[in-house]
Amino acid sequence: MIDALLAPFYKWIVMALLLVLLGYVAYCNSLAKDLRLADQECQTKIETAIKPYQAAISVAEAKANSASKKYEEIKGLERERTEVINNKIETIKERTIYSNVCLDADGVSALNEAGILEYPP
Repeated sequence: MIDALLAPFYKWIVMALLLVLLGYVAYCNSLAKDLRLADQECQTKIETAIKPYQAAISVAEAKANSASKKYEEIKGLERERTEVINNKIETIKERTIYSNVCLDADGVSALNEAGILEYPP
């Protein structure tokens, strides 16, 4: 009975449902566009908020790199200095040792260079 009543209107019912579906798709597309715009706006705000911190990070990295270079230079100089002192002490050890003299003149100068026997002024 209902089929007989609705039969002449099936075409219009289907068209109405299609229009509702088309309207819903258009509404979803407009929401997606708004969401994309909001996301771009948020990304811009985030980038502007992070910018000073990124600059500070790059400055800190530059300072760390320069400190590392200085440290490596000082470490190399200290290594050379230690090798020179060790070589001088080895040559002093190889000399004949007198029982009544602790160090000869070269040994005293080597120890003074090493800072061991420096007397305060």
